[in-house]
Amino acid sequence: MGEHIIKLPDVGEGVAEAELVEWHVKVGDLVREDAVLAAVMTDKATVEIPSPVDGEILWLGAEIGDTVAIGSPIVRLKVAGEGNVKPQSGAADGVIAAWRRRAAPHMDRPVEWDVDGGSRQGRAEDIDVTGALLVRVDDQIVRVISGEVRWLA
Repeated sequence: MGEHIIKLPDVGEGVAEAELVEWHVKVGDLVREDAVLAAVMTDKATVEIPSPVDGEILWLGAEIGDTVAIGSPIVRLKVAGEGNVKPQSGAADGVIAAWRRRAAPHMDRPVEWDVDGGSRQGRAEDIDVTGALLVRVDDQIVRVISGEVRWLA
């Protein structure tokens, strides 16, 4: 089994980012190639994002209403075979390992982080391959990549 990361594709005409307006999937769903995963909106059009492969949804990289840069990871799938995620090595591994060691005592504990002028809370689950904190909010895993994380309780 491997992992396949789907990045927000270039939706055309010099657009640098798009707003996520709808998820058609959730974590744990099984999807087939060409199934619609999400819809994004630019100032010019709303575009559906299909899956290039069959697989199981492992995480969703944005929330409805988020502005996502072209080329940013938006979905991670577990796939048969190798996938497109290469094992990391070198300095990046050291940084992620250090963050994982620092965060390990706090896993499965409440966290809070800043988002859109407010704050959001969830339960720390893991660190992903990029070093982002994966947080469970209700029935979804949210990838926290910016803002200051505060460990609660």
